[in-house]
Amino acid sequence: MRKLFIIFHDKDGNELNGSRNYCLHLPVNMFVVNLWCVTVGEQESGYLSGNVQQVANTALQNSLVRNRDNSTDLYFGPESMGTNQTNWIQTRADTRWYVYVCFYWPADAYLNNTWNIGNIEKMVYEAV
Repeated sequence: MRKLFIIFHDKDGNELNGSRNYCLHLPVNMFVVNLWCVTVGEQESGYLSGNVQQVANTALQNSLVRNRDNSTDLYFGPESMGTNQTNWIQTRADTRWYVYVCFYWPADAYLNNTWNIGNIEKMVYEAV
């Protein structure tokens, strides 16, 4: 069994814009029994093109860097902003895009509606 989320807007209701940087926080106690995967696609084509990184998705099994509390932050944007490359998916600056989140074998917290995926938040980056 799998459950899907498709996210087109950030927490403030704005369309995801390839020229901006964003973060999606995934908590420690995810409702997934087996695995999850996050994929980025461009609204115009349905896939991620022109990505120098040549990576359009990441997943639980990808040796992601975890936060101290064991949660995971995933980053999206044209630049890595100094974040760990493993947790970052590059977007193209001239595109509108979406995030496709797939959870395989979701646990009871999802099935009984006591958990929901968080919002993607726009990040502000200032070079030091």
